[in-house]
Amino acid sequence: MATPRADDLARLAAILRPGAEVRFLFELAGDPAALERAYAAAGLPLRGRAVLLAEARTLPTTWAKKLGFSGRPRAFWEFATPAPTPSR
Repeated sequence: MATPRADDLARLAAILRPGAEVRFLFELAGDPAALERAYAAAGLPLRGRAVLLAEARTLPTTWAKKLGFSGRPRAFWEFATPAPTPSR
């Protein structure tokens, strides 16, 4: 999801029910504004926010443990997207 591909995003948008909420949290190496534009172009408007390392470390996943305690500087971002409204 951090490398947006239009066809993948379109498939994701197609399976979401109206009103569904999707949450992505990952290490972002690029420009968050560019990612927001790519998601919006695919019909997935999103809100992005930086996630502090301390918050990422609290997630109950192996991913969070590996990246959150790696000792390297990290840039975590969360994007929450409401499902697209079906066209009529």
